[in-house]
Amino acid sequence: MMKRKMTRRNFLKVAAAVSAAGVMSACGGDGMPPASSGNGNTGNTGNAGDTGNSGETPDNGSGGDNGEEEEVIETNWKYRETDYLVPNGTVEITGYNGTLESNVVIPEKIGKYTVTIIGGLDNRDEILSVTIPANVKKISNSAFSECHSLKQIYFSEGLEAIWDDAFYKCTSLQSIDLPSSVNHLGQRIFNGCEKIKTVSIPSNVHGLYGTFQGSGITEIVIPDTVEEITSETFLGCKDLVKVELQGNPKWGDNEFAQCSSLELIELPDDMEKINKGMFCDCNALKNFKFPSKLKYIGDSAFMRVAFAEVKLPESVVRIDDYAFYGSESIKNVTLPQTLTYIGKAAFEGTGITKVVLPERLTDIAEKVFLECRKLESIYIPKAVQTIGKEAFKDCSLRDVYYGGNEEQWKQLVRDHEELNYITPHYNSSALLATLSL
Repeated sequence: MMKRKMTRRNFLKVAAAVSAAGVMSACGGDGMPPASSGNGNTGNTGNAGDTGNSGETPDNGSGGDNGEEEEVIETNWKYRETDYLVPNGTVEITGYNGTLESNVVIPEKIGKYTVTIIGGLDNRDEILSVTIPANVKKISNSAFSECHSLKQIYFSEGLEAIWDDAFYKCTSLQSIDLPSSVNHLGQRIFNGCEKIKTVSIPSNVHGLYGTFQGSGITEIVIPDTVEEITSETFLGCKDLVKVELQGNPKWGDNEFAQCSSLELIELPDDMEKINKGMFCDCNALKNFKFPSKLKYIGDSAFMRVAFAEVKLPESVVRIDDYAFYGSESIKNVTLPQTLTYIGKAAFEGTGITKVVLPERLTDIAEKVFLECRKLESIYIPKAVQTIGKEAFKDCSLRDVYYGGNEEQWKQLVRDHEELNYITPHYNSSALLATLSL
């Protein structure tokens, strides 16, 4: 058992001596530099991961020079004051000397100090469960990371924040029941927790910051109180099947990328942009309703999905590079007349058989239909001025319905030998092409 004893009286004496030595040196007393007071780290009273100087211990005395008996704290817990400069009677647990019991109960107090923050218990394979008392407000960065045997955590109402990587790679952790008092969930806190299947997001949480990345969750309800979801929050959740979205948060990139089991998700109708890589490699995503006010589809947003059909609303103006790349199951595509831009390789490797390009499109990007081996017919409007490299390479095109005349067609395809063997139908319209296709 370790005894920690340090009085504020003694601390002030040491501080005064150090200060005096510094003054004498600065005035040229003995020519020596000012004395050092420990490691020089005065601490940081910011988040749960940076709450002071872990090399210092709290004042265990009763204060002043009144001659009262000073408290001696005997404990194996490592701890430090949460605010070292202005002591407030609270401490953060920063570790433990020795081997912990398999079922850990975090103490409410260490001596006269109330425990409000937990940290430093990472890589403890002896831990099977942890019980956290109501006075604990924060769980620090990496607090229990890589505790591979940890199966259960018992939280109490009063907990407010769980910081980054708190339960990173706790591979045996089976369930999480977060108290309603929680208002902050950090980055990657459940990354690698493959046995966790469900987590309820408390209504006080207003943002998700990569929180569930790489976890084993199978379904999730995102309440309307969540206003922001940053990039890669659900990246690599390979068992995630269903997402219920109750609000319209601000999204980052690659949110559901590599969620290879995702089948059900409905985006809000007033959502205007689907960001980069949002559903990339969601190989089981078959039935999907595009928001009615959607305007932009980002890079690789639906790369290698399982759609049979893509029917975009009459509001979409832009489809970025690789948007539907490699989605072999797509057979039918309906493009809106509002569309003015289709990016490189946007439909490369898809299974589409026919397509009508919108009248306002002026350029056909490179590789846009590369290796669409089932593509047999297409309508190209008169407004198209350029066709990019390999736009129709390795397709099965037989008929092209073109909005311009023969001379304009020859000028357009002069650098595309693969289009010289296709039967063109000049002076066509989108309506006529639709009927013919």
